[in-house]
Amino acid sequence: MMTSTNGVIWDGLDSETNFELSSLVVGNGIFVAVGGYGPILTSTNGVHSTARQSGTRNPFLGAAYGNGIFVAVSIDLAANGCWMIPSASNSRLLL
Repeated sequence: MMTSTNGVIWDGLDSETNFELSSLVVGNGIFVAVGGYGPILTSTNGVHSTARQSGTRNPFLGAAYGNGIFVAVSIDLAANGCWMIPSASNSRLLL
């Protein structure tokens, strides 16, 4: 992951994962990144992230935010493919 204050100069960040990230979404002041083999990273400042346990190693293809809920979509929805993070400190799997 990288960050920039001006869109020209970019600084690399420690992403808390060795897996490729495929999607980043921001909602309610929380950044959520998802990717291959099930990583979910959250951040309240866009610089320091925390790895979350998704309960799956299936790759996440994307994430979205709406109505106070983050949702990450996996290739295999039957295997814990959706993840909801209603707040930075509370997370749970959706079936």
